[in-house]
Amino acid sequence: MTEIQETQPGTKMVAQTGTGAETGRMKTQLSEETLKLFRIVIGVVLLFPIVQLYFIIPSAISMWVAEPFVPLVNMIYFIIVISIGVWLFQYSLRFSGTEKR
Repeated sequence: MTEIQETQPGTKMVAQTGTGAETGRMKTQLSEETLKLFRIVIGVVLLFPIVQLYFIIPSAISMWVAEPFVPLVNMIYFIIVISIGVWLFQYSLRFSGTEKR
């Protein structure tokens, strides 16, 4: 049998009771709030390099691509960026609705 006790905000202790070698052993589990905070911190940390990359790629395109093709390659780049943004928005909406209980 397993008992769950909340010891501090953000952590839970799981106590296993019964017979066997693992009787009375305590395990810590991260709560959902801690995991959400971790996701937010990772997102903020990744935001800055992504924004820098977004502004560097057009200048790299203008250096690497022949002058007549720069507008075409920039258009393709921005279509890809918009597509990824729409996909991420739909992805976040789909999973934000399933987590609410």
